[in-house]
Amino acid sequence: MSPRSKEQIAKIRAQSENKILMAALDLFAKRGYHNTSVSAIARHAGVSKGLIYNYYNSKEDLLKGVVVMLMEEGGEFLEAMHREDPNEALKEMFILSKEHLIKKKEFYRLAISLSVQQELGKFEFLKHIIEEEVKVYFTTFQNMLKNKGIENPRGEALLLAALFDGISVQYITSGNKEQLEEIIDFLIEKYCN
Repeated sequence: MSPRSKEQIAKIRAQSENKILMAALDLFAKRGYHNTSVSAIARHAGVSKGLIYNYYNSKEDLLKGVVVMLMEEGGEFLEAMHREDPNEALKEMFILSKEHLIKKKEFYRLAISLSVQQELGKFEFLKHIIEEEVKVYFTTFQNMLKNKGIENPRGEALLLAALFDGISVQYITSGNKEQLEEIIDFLIEKYCN
């Protein structure tokens, strides 16, 4: 058996790290951050606890890794928001939001759980990451509504942001895809014509 190449080693490391992050996301979302141990994550991922500490210094670092991984996946939203036609951009954003909510349900469960815990202040890095991401999306969204000719684009963007928070909580708690589809269809009809 020949030694592994640098590329093979890098691929194995990436796969291991992804397995760890996905296990952490799953358990943090289901059990809560404070009720999940690094040992439980290791068991769920099928790796040793030592391997986790090879990648992350602490459980908090692991949480940061989960959040960063999921935030990096959000680039498709910004792409959709920069379309020429604001109606098409809004429609694409609504559809992507629905698909992302369904596909990343555990992430949203975790985000909602962490945001309502009083100890969120403990996670300054998390608060900072979320604030920066929201600022970029909100500004882009507000500009899109302005280009559409909405009279008060900031107010409308705030309203839609609050609406999406509510839609997320409702879907996470009920899991009702048909209702989610109906809401998104209504938003497309209301804002994209």
